[in-house]
Amino acid sequence: MEHLRKWLSIKDILMRELRKNNSICYEKLAAKIDYWCSAGTIRKWVQSRGGYKIYMERVIPLLSEQQRKKHLDCAKKIRTNWGLGEGKYHKSHISKVMAICTIGYAFVDNVDNVENGGVAVKLDLSRCQSHKVAGKIQRVSRRDPETGKLVYDGEILRRKGGLYLVDCNVTGSKSGTADEPKFPLSQYFVNSIFPAVKDLVKVGSEFEGYLPIFQGDNAGPRQDKEYKRIVEEYCENEGWKWIPQGPQMPHVNVCDLSVFPNMSKRHTQLSRDHHGMHVLKEDQIWRAAEQVFRRLPSNKIASGFIQAYRLAKKIINHNGDNSFLSGSIGGIRTGVTIDFQPTDKGLTRKDDKCMPAPPIIM
Repeated sequence: MEHLRKWLSIKDILMRELRKNNSICYEKLAAKIDYWCSAGTIRKWVQSRGGYKIYMERVIPLLSEQQRKKHLDCAKKIRTNWGLGEGKYHKSHISKVMAICTIGYAFVDNVDNVENGGVAVKLDLSRCQSHKVAGKIQRVSRRDPETGKLVYDGEILRRKGGLYLVDCNVTGSKSGTADEPKFPLSQYFVNSIFPAVKDLVKVGSEFEGYLPIFQGDNAGPRQDKEYKRIVEEYCENEGWKWIPQGPQMPHVNVCDLSVFPNMSKRHTQLSRDHHGMHVLKEDQIWRAAEQVFRRLPSNKIASGFIQAYRLAKKIINHNGDNSFLSGSIGGIRTGVTIDFQPTDKGLTRKDDKCMPAPPIIM
């Protein structure tokens, strides 16, 4: 009976919370009413109300003329196999607990077009950590039952001068200091990613003869001159291509388009299943992220590459401008699920239509 009596006040509570924060998620709304009903039920009720509309609120940076030109140039490269003509291609993206995710996409059947489907590759998910030197003996802590203060008198965790891993900021090439280490991207590529790609395209491998194309984003650490020199020289020596995306261009970043959103949903659900609504500690967050990445379906990764390819066409149609992103969610919809079906390794077209290699229009 108590549950039924609450029914009279549920609507008012929900409306009050929506007016206070019109971007509140349905899970939080359910919590506001002590889970009187599920988040799914609240969503159906809200969407059934008259005047209900969906819109996306997105901060879109204003672009300078130079940035629009770079967007246009980058989109043209994506749409024309990076100006390389015919051939096999293997493309990798890079896109606080901070992590770096590196994925790839290989065209299928030696047909030089993203639109013909392909195989997704999980190269790596790494936690951004480096070794720090302990400045003193560190012991396990406990809380004193009488004073409530933390007391560090447990077993020794590390001795003075010992090395231990800590989460740290990402840089282009600088390793930081013993007291304040950094995570240099140049070492990450040279020691981890480039060797992994070599194994993928070597003689006798699954992608033998494919040409790797690297398209990282344009975030601050990637502007480091030494970092650029190291990775560009490495790729040039291997006969690979290093072609980063334009500035302020997350809408052609595969990790931002597909991988991270899908991982976020799964990470949230996995964390709630194991830890309830508690705030997770760093190691718990990382273990869940690793598990989610291992289980992430390959078709979700492949979908991001096709989305980026089709969004590049919209950028070209808008002469490098990003205004098409504003207004409604339709700005970034590309119809991938309509044209493709998932496979164990990626995506394949639903029809038998084979798309030709794109023309070179650099």
